[in-house]
Amino acid sequence: MLVDKGYKQSEVGKIPIDWEVKRFTDCANLKHGFQFREEHFSQTGVKIIKIGNLKYSGELDLEKITFVPSEQLSKFSNFLLNRGDILMALTGATLGKTSIVNTDELLLQNYRVGNFYNNPKYSKNYIYYLLQSKFIQKTINKLVNEAAQPNLGKGDFDKFIVPIPPTITEQNEITTVLINADSLISNLKKLIDKKRKIKQGAMQQLLKPKMGWEENKLGDIVIYKNGKAHENCVVDNGEYIIVNSKFISTDGNIAKYSNSQLCPVSKDEILMVLSDIPNGKAIAKCFLVEKDNKYTLNQRICSLKSINTDPKFLFYLLNRNPYFLSFDDGAKQTNLRNIDVLNCPLTIPSNIEEQIIISNILSDMDSEISLLEEKLTKAQLIKQGMMQNLLTGKIRLVCQK
Repeated sequence: MLVDKGYKQSEVGKIPIDWEVKRFTDCANLKHGFQFREEHFSQTGVKIIKIGNLKYSGELDLEKITFVPSEQLSKFSNFLLNRGDILMALTGATLGKTSIVNTDELLLQNYRVGNFYNNPKYSKNYIYYLLQSKFIQKTINKLVNEAAQPNLGKGDFDKFIVPIPPTITEQNEITTVLINADSLISNLKKLIDKKRKIKQGAMQQLLKPKMGWEENKLGDIVIYKNGKAHENCVVDNGEYIIVNSKFISTDGNIAKYSNSQLCPVSKDEILMVLSDIPNGKAIAKCFLVEKDNKYTLNQRICSLKSINTDPKFLFYLLNRNPYFLSFDDGAKQTNLRNIDVLNCPLTIPSNIEEQIIISNILSDMDSEISLLEEKLTKAQLIKQGMMQNLLTGKIRLVCQK
């Protein structure tokens, strides 16, 4: 096999000739947390970091937290976390999720949360990015897909083979670039979250009933129809997108296809989810059709075609409307009946031009958020490409003698 000058073939593929291939356990040691139980917990005190507190963004989520009494801290001092500690979920569907402790607050490490201590010869941040690399995540993804209850232990990390630059200087150069990429991604996420909150506040004000607005029942201002079952006509790449609850709840990111348009829908129809699990986030979520001859409506999804009402305004008014959410008792599956939908009380501007002005303001906000989300997706893809190139030495950041 021909290899480019300055590179060599290794167990992990082509790497620079002066790089080494190491077992991951040569670079870092794994420490398990303490198995805290119900009898340890309290309402306040020292926070326990569980798998659910790790975020894919690399940060910690400290909102939903469990505590142990502060006076019992000495019993668990061996499991105190420090700023910069690298944590990973070692079990379950989120196996491999990795975060860094970014606070000086007192935190305790729970069982099945792994903490990685780097060998001083290797950069801690480089270890963090290795844990997210294809060399380790590929095996982790395989475990998640194949095992009912996937787990990782010290023996598994001893089997992982990773490429290592010859100096900490080069390792740090690599991680500086990746940290900057993560910072950009984090800032974009925060900006998107801020814009969403601003839009939510604007919706509350703009859609709030005002003097001169008229009270209606939804059934008086729309034409209603139900979808049809498409289970027998699903294909891999069909002419039409089947609008089901998964499609609507993921904002169109997960779709099934069909070559049969069993229940056609047209531009400006509002499609709404009628069934969802208890406390689910799909019930009454809406989708506004923006193109003819593209979609076919599945069962347990309804279509609402507006009569003398701006469809986009009606979409904003109906999407996850509190009236529909009140049918979810949190105990059993929610199923909205036709009569439930049609009896929805609405107060809307009598002037359609006012409806259009309101919907355009909210639509412009959505467009701004969509552009930021596209920018975020692009930044995430660029970072993944950078990781692949930098962690294999395809791109080098220090001058070689």
